[in-house]
Parts: sequence; structure tokens; C-alpha cells
Amino acid sequence: MIYIIMAEEGKRLKMTDINEIQSYLQQNPWLLGTAIAVGVFLVYKIVMSIHDKKTPRGFERVAGMYELKKKIYQEVIFPFYNAGKYKKFNLTLPNGIIFYGPTGCGKTFFVECLAEELNMNFIKVSHADLASPYVHESVAKIAETFEQAKALSPCIVFFDEIESLVPTRAELSSHATYKKEEVDEFLNHLNNAAKNGILVIGATNHIEMIDPAVQRSGRFDLKIYISPPDADARAEMFYDALKGMPHEKGLNFDELAMMTENYTSADIVNIVQSTARYAAVSDHKHITQKMLERSIREIPSSLDMSELEYQSYEEE
Repeated sequence: MIYIIMAEEGKRLKMTDINEIQSYLQQNPWLLGTAIAVGVFLVYKIVMSIHDKKTPRGFERVAGMYELKKKIYQEVIFPFYNAGKYKKFNLTLPNGIIFYGPTGCGKTFFVECLAEELNMNFIKVSHADLASPYVHESVAKIAETFEQAKALSPCIVFFDEIESLVPTRAELSSHATYKKEEVDEFLNHLNNAAKNGILVIGATNHIEMIDPAVQRSGRFDLKIYISPPDADARAEMFYDALKGMPHEKGLNFDELAMMTENYTSADIVNIVQSTARYAAVSDHKHITQKMLERSIREIPSSLDMSELEYQSYEEE
């Protein structure tokens, strides 16, 4: 018996026929690549065999996070693949997206997966790539970046730590005229991005530090909160991290996931590695549930809990 998680209803749909599974996944694309539970075990990425893919791409690489993938599909992926339907209702494609949330929750990874889902070229830009000791050179670099993206369109331009590029101008000193020019230059290109086949995405841990003019509708149309991995994601991460390691049968991945709320993927890998080291040094035959639970109690989450408060920004 195979179970497919129905994220929109929080239920599990029982399916045994492969055609039925494929039909359901086509109707609910945000579930593609997620783990599918069989009893207490996980059948990993069954969608890969359905689509005859050797290497997972796009959101197939993202564990769990059903609601987030559904949101991105509905608000970003569907509009790009169904531009005609949007035009019919006089709707415009997203011009820009801000991914925000705590450090270490995979914002950059999500952007890379989104580029694969959209089959778009991808340019990653950090603040260091644009920085210059010379006046006006950063402005020129911003212009060059967008010209390059236009030549490669359709293209995603991803600005990591975007708050460093476009900080709130009202809080800049009177001597930071050059920085205000950079923000103005960025806004000028952002306004025409969609028309030029460019999707601009920014990632930040501090959305409150971004200039308000940048966040207006028509510029960054969407603000998407990237939360710490949810329970389904954490269960699959434990499953992945334990691959190739001797461990007892019947590990309770759901229980491990419940014990690691607000833990990142790196935290979970650290827990499994720490447990494996203990098992090796102590000459145990395999990793047990009790060993993993002890490691969880000893290893705290690496997240800055104060950053979790930013989720409310999306809801306001």
C-alpha cells in the first residue's frame, strides 16, 4: 500500500495503481519528488521512476515542505507555464520574489531548484560581486548584470543577501550618496525585468532592512517565507542521512522529526554523524533509535530563534 500525502487536506490518500499515482501527481505538481510513506518506511522519490529520470531535478530535490512547494507552484511556476491564462484575465507574471527567513533554511537551494523547475538560465549575484572601491562602478556592474540576464533570457537573477544591495535609503547617511545611486539603478532595471524575460529573486535573513520602495507591488510582487524544515522534511532528511549506515530496522522517523522542530538540514546531518561516530567508537553493530534520540537531546538547533519572528512579516 502506498500513501501520498495530501498537503491541502492534511490527510493521506491510499493508492496502489501506478497510473492512479501518476494522475494524482499531475494534478498536484507541488508534491513531485516528495517522500512517499509505506508503513514506517519511506519509498524515496517514486516520481523519479514515473518520469524515468536518473537524477532528481527541481523540487524533486527538496524534502517535504509540501505547502511551500504548493505555494511556489501556484504563484510562480503555474503563471510562467500558463502565461496565456494569465493574459486572459489581464494578470501579469511575477516581476520579482523575495525569499526571506532564518539563516540556514535553504533559501539559496530553493532558488536553484526553482530555476530548474522553470528551465531558466540562472545568474547568482552576491554583494561582493557588485562592490567596488570606485565611485559609480557598482552602478555600472548592476547594469551589466541585467544586460547579461537580458541576453540569456529567460533568466533568473538571484541576489543573495539583497539587503546589502538595497538597504533602506532613509537610514543611510548623507555621505552615502553612491549607495542611493545603486538602489536607484537597481530599481530602474527591476521595473522592466519581466518585460525583458528576467525574474529577479532576492534572499535575505533581514527583510525589514530592505528599502520599502524595492518591496512595492510591481517590483517584488511576492514575499515568500522559507521556514525551517517541516516534520515531513525532517523525517526524510533523517532517512537520507542514514543511507549506507548500519542501523536497526523500524526506526521511527516520525518520532525523530517531532524531536527536531526548528532544526536545519545541517543540524540533522550533524546528529546522524555524531551518532555514527559514537556507534563506531563504542563498537556497536548499528545505530539505534535510542542513540539518535540521545544525540538530539545533546545537540541543540543552530537556528537563531529570534529570526523565526520574521514569519509574521508575510502575514501582515
